[in-house]
Amino acid sequence: MKNSMSEINHKKLLQWVPAILVFAFIFPFFKDVLLSPGSFLLLMGSDGIKNYYTYSWYIVNNKELLNFTGMNYPYGESIFYLDSQPFLSVMFYFIKNIFPGFGHYIIALLNLIIIFSPVISAFVLFHIFKVLKVSTLLSITASVGIALLSPQFHRFASHFALSFSFFIPVTIYLLIKDDRWRCLTRNSVSLSVFTMVMFLVHAYLGMIVAFMTALFFMFRFLIQPDFKSFKIHFIKATVISILPSVIFFLLISLTDSHTGRNTNPSGFFTYVASFVTILFQSEPFAILKIHFSTKWEQWEGWAYIGLFSIVFFVPSVILLIYRRLKHLGNDTDSLISGLLFASLIMLAFSFSFPFNMGLEHWVEAFPIIKKFRSVGRFAWVFYYVSGVLAVWFLNSVATTKFRKLIIGVLPILFVIEAFPVYKSYAKFTNKTPNLFDINMVGEELKEVISEIESKNYQAILPLPYYHIGSENYGKIGASKVYKESMIISYHTRLPLFSTYLTHTSIWESKNCVQLLSPVYYDKAIKESIPNTKDILIYWSNEPINQYEKDLLKRSTEVFRNPTGSLYRISIHDLFSIDPAAGVLHFEQIKQGLTFKNDHYLKSGTATFYYDNFDRLGHDTVYSGSGSYLGYDGMSNLLARLDSGFLAPNRTYILSYWKYNKGKNFGQGMLNALGIVTENKGWIKYAAPKWSCVINGDWTLFELEFTPKLDNSLIEIWENEYSISTKGIKSIIDELLIYEKNDTIYREIYSNNGEFLGVFMNNHPLLKKNIPYLPSKKDKEYK
Repeated sequence: MKNSMSEINHKKLLQWVPAILVFAFIFPFFKDVLLSPGSFLLLMGSDGIKNYYTYSWYIVNNKELLNFTGMNYPYGESIFYLDSQPFLSVMFYFIKNIFPGFGHYIIALLNLIIIFSPVISAFVLFHIFKVLKVSTLLSITASVGIALLSPQFHRFASHFALSFSFFIPVTIYLLIKDDRWRCLTRNSVSLSVFTMVMFLVHAYLGMIVAFMTALFFMFRFLIQPDFKSFKIHFIKATVISILPSVIFFLLISLTDSHTGRNTNPSGFFTYVASFVTILFQSEPFAILKIHFSTKWEQWEGWAYIGLFSIVFFVPSVILLIYRRLKHLGNDTDSLISGLLFASLIMLAFSFSFPFNMGLEHWVEAFPIIKKFRSVGRFAWVFYYVSGVLAVWFLNSVATTKFRKLIIGVLPILFVIEAFPVYKSYAKFTNKTPNLFDINMVGEELKEVISEIESKNYQAILPLPYYHIGSENYGKIGASKVYKESMIISYHTRLPLFSTYLTHTSIWESKNCVQLLSPVYYDKAIKESIPNTKDILIYWSNEPINQYEKDLLKRSTEVFRNPTGSLYRISIHDLFSIDPAAGVLHFEQIKQGLTFKNDHYLKSGTATFYYDNFDRLGHDTVYSGSGSYLGYDGMSNLLARLDSGFLAPNRTYILSYWKYNKGKNFGQGMLNALGIVTENKGWIKYAAPKWSCVINGDWTLFELEFTPKLDNSLIEIWENEYSISTKGIKSIIDELLIYEKNDTIYREIYSNNGEFLGVFMNNHPLLKKNIPYLPSKKDKEYK
């Protein structure tokens, strides 16, 4: 009895050894954070600060349960599109409302979950190997090694929920425990609940678990095909995989008040894994430096399985097949085979196979697939399964104590390869203080925050402005303004007009971006903003464009220091419409301008090119009687300028108006690239979706470019390579090319000859101080 109790206690102690060893390995790299987890932010890049911000704002400042109010003011955003781990943040939200002081600990808790993920993984992996009857030494070393080299560790400083590396080992463990029974068990229910929780932590985690379990049950039936097997595995797949998926998507659908989300997010054929990302460690983490072009080494596809798994993968598969053919297999073989087949299908999917084999249109037929566009993440399952498979193989061939000893140390290869990964990331772990603690904010930024009287403002408009998420309208800012604006927003409890999210509403994004449009245009968002308090503008003192400068000119400076500047602007001044001033100025200087080809120029020698496309006809026009009609998916030549027409080493501005109205609030209408070529070579390109000048159903595309060669042929093209937008009409009007810093006018007359106003550098200004509306020929997009 004494010996039996001693053996039980010994086993209980052994199960903690892998976790302790992993913690001992991690501690030197994360020492500062582990000793004071609430003092640092684990940051590398802008995604990290955004994910800390959405998580912290929601718990501490949010007033609504399901709609996040910290960004995308005045609309907010559903909590399921924040990357803020809804399961954790909602739970902490309720705790904070009961115990207000709890808000001081939320950063520490998140940091600890991230850092302890490999520790938890090692604990679970050890239990997996013990269920598979793997020798103790091999179980310990393999658990430690597989946990440490996990490809999810690369996400710890940006996509926090994706760094929860224990979720796949937990899934495998529960599958193994459940597989022993040919009926629904508590393990089945546990796995179903776990799948649902993973969906609520991050949609990708839930989908990976659901996909993996569904495939596993399918292959378990195929390995032992009979009606009873089909029945039980179908029931299990329904309860564990399908039911949580349906509940999750129903939950999103029923609670999401935002319409017009992008149904065609980009990246499905870009954010993929490949044989390179699976079989080779990425630089600078690789011990053996083998360089591959970035085209093949896609960060989203990092899922290096380790030298240990690479060496033993093929022998493991051969042994499985041999045992199957010789009828030597047992339930463990079937279980391993089910996991292997499931992981191989997911690996193929992570390559975007078979869709990348000329079947791209299949993706368009099932839009939900593109919701999970970063398919490279699905390769993580193969990392764990290939490791488990290799350990199972080595345990099977280790028939003597000496072999078990030798084989038991082989997984240390994982640890050796993990060392440069942790060493590299350790440089960043203690570089950023916890800026969500006001006491740790730098003096200059703290000074900015202290100058803000939150009660006087309704929201913050950061400059340089940024609005990222819809992929149809937006503007990219800079890393400094991302971080500072979010920290200021958190501490002042003022929401941001800007957005750094994903899958945001197209029409909401359009309205927000249009805030930067000049005073010549009416802005739809004004109907959604109360005229009660001013808007606070925070400028990070970084370079801003002309439209942002114009906004500051209409604002009143409140405070300035080397870090940033504060301005305030009233709702009236933000949305005032004043094109008439520009027309009056034109009339005053008209006599001193040079008239050339229906335009008035300040410089008589200035070079410009203009095409109104009236000769082409078409009902949908911005001005005049015609417009250019092209189609996405084709190369549309908009203009060809004779050799030498534009002087080399001078900067010109290309501008044209593009129609933005279409299905689902114009989805895909502005994604085509505007391209300038010189002697057939690209010299500059951009997409109209990044323009902030919007006039109703039209967007002004502007692009600076500088020819470099004498007598070169300049061509203006538009091209869109996306299969999903192929065939969409591309309507363009009023193409103008002029020298930067020059001003060029063209008069606007009514049909009866009345002078109405002018186009100034392609901006229409009317003397009656009303916004210009496109021609009445404009018809509903078909």
